[in-house]
Amino acid sequence: MPDTTAPEPSMDEILASIRRIVSEDEAPAAPDAKGGKSDVLELTDKVPETPAGEPPVAKADAASAGRPDETLTGDAAASATAASFETLKSAADSDAKARATMALPPPGRSLEDVTRELLRPLLKAWLDEHLPAIVQASVEEEVARIARGRVR
Repeated sequence: MPDTTAPEPSMDEILASIRRIVSEDEAPAAPDAKGGKSDVLELTDKVPETPAGEPPVAKADAASAGRPDETLTGDAAASATAASFETLKSAADSDAKARATMALPPPGRSLEDVTRELLRPLLKAWLDEHLPAIVQASVEEEVARIARGRVR
């Protein structure tokens, strides 16, 4: 729980604190322990120029410049990886084709309308298959009920 008994700083104290922080930020960078300039690149520092047409060379690239090109993987691993990426690409392409051919409802139709339209053929097929048996069973049950009623 915060200490509510401490007095709030005055406007002058707040402004003095802000001035102190800004003056610390504007102070020039101190040289590092070696006596040289720090490795931190300031936004105002110029980047060293490279000869025209040559990309800048990173330190790791300079160290490996004398060695012949070496790959990190063998031929079998590289071909297996390429095959996996090709499988992924073909799956993504087939999914994109399926989405492109999917019949989407026109704008302005409600979800209820779309659902009703999609369920109608399914309901029709189910009723065509099951309704005759349901009606037959219901009729037989009603006939049996009426027949029992007359006997009494």
